[in-house]
Amino acid sequence: FTHFEEIFFTVIFIIVVWISGKIAAAAGAPSLVGEILVGVILGPHVVDFVPYPSALKSIGEVGLCLHALEAGLMVDVEMLEIVGARGLAVGFVGSAAPLGLGLLVALAWGAKLTPAFVVGACTAT
Repeated sequence: FTHFEEIFFTVIFIIVVWISGKIAAAAGAPSLVGEILVGVILGPHVVDFVPYPSALKSIGEVGLCLHALEAGLMVDVEMLEIVGARGLAVGFVGSAAPLGLGLLVALAWGAKLTPAFVVGACTAT
């Protein structure tokens, strides 16, 4: 019966997260806000309600990859053709400039290359 309890608590957790998303959406907030809030509260750092949180984290990472894939499929190709090189330049500069500036500032403060790159990557997101 130990496995049944673990499966039962996992299903209850997923249902509560889903319901909290619906409540947040009904309140006018994004559903993700309610889902994250309940996930943090019931997760391993506060209540520790969820058995095997690492398994749910892995499932969530797969879901995030699928979400990124779906977002990529919804790119408007006609708009890309209209925007063209100008859009590519804006996207590149918008990512490369904060990365480079963060890297240079961290290096100026005495950080080594790898931590400085991490600082630059954090400023670029």
